[in-house]
Amino acid sequence: MANALNTLAQIVLYGVACAGLLWLFEQVWRDGWAWAKRTYYGIGHRQLLRVSEGFRGRQTTQLPWWMGWHDHLETLLQATLKRPHRDAVSRFIVGSVTAAVIVGVLTSVVTHNPFYALVMFALTVVAPYGVLQIRRYHMSIRNSYDIGTLLSVIVPEYRKQHGSMLHALQSTVEHLPPSPIRRAVARLTDRLTDYTTPDDARRALHRFVKELGTSWAAQLASDIEHALLDGVNVEASLALLHKEFQEIEDARKSQNLARIDTLLISCVPFLMWPVMMVLFYLFVSRNIFQYQFANPTGFTWFLLTLLATLGSFIIGITFYKPKQDI
Repeated sequence: MANALNTLAQIVLYGVACAGLLWLFEQVWRDGWAWAKRTYYGIGHRQLLRVSEGFRGRQTTQLPWWMGWHDHLETLLQATLKRPHRDAVSRFIVGSVTAAVIVGVLTSVVTHNPFYALVMFALTVVAPYGVLQIRRYHMSIRNSYDIGTLLSVIVPEYRKQHGSMLHALQSTVEHLPPSPIRRAVARLTDRLTDYTTPDDARRALHRFVKELGTSWAAQLASDIEHALLDGVNVEASLALLHKEFQEIEDARKSQNLARIDTLLISCVPFLMWPVMMVLFYLFVSRNIFQYQFANPTGFTWFLLTLLATLGSFIIGITFYKPKQDI
């Protein structure tokens, strides 16, 4: 009887989880399909996409793999923290490893199982990195909306500075409100002021794109590169980019893609699990709570359900608002 109830509960929970997953990612699929159609059939975006691919395709001097990881972590920390310390990367690595060692030792003392200790050590090591990646993605969504302010400022500033991109960037920083975009532009300006080779400038632009995490930054970085390294007047291209952003922003507003309903769906598991437990107690068996918590298998599935519920909520928070990219 207990095995039958456990199997039935698993089937119901799996069904609810799969249905919620399909519903939860509905807007992600729709946005992906719309992006694919714009990529292959869009007329208005093709020129900008070519510019973006041209920027991404530029070759720069390859760094050693350990320097690549250091730059990756530094970019991640700068994109997610307001005032990262100069030694933020080393502090982050030391802090993550120290916390993982402490958790691993405590797990080994409590469970006397080296496998569980190793698993907890690995999870604790990667958890801070995963949290920062989720935060950066969430901030990239915000940047895809807020970058309109940057575009509206840099176009007249570039015109005012008579085609001097470096002076336009310096003036733009002064006119931007406090935000992650302002901090990214300020760091970019500092790096471009001190660059000595074209590779240094391209590497600074690449980090700028990674920090903002939006295709609009790639388009802007392409224009900055052409203006700074090739001496091209990019005023018309910047104006076109700003116009393109305004058109897409207007389309997004008219379609009402804030998707608050997706956020609400992520809360369903919080309500469904206790409701299902009550229904099983009333209509299936009065021993359902004993099967769930007193039985090792039932308690294991309770923990898995709890993790899935928390994961669902995190996914809902992350994806409830789509990127405003091209």
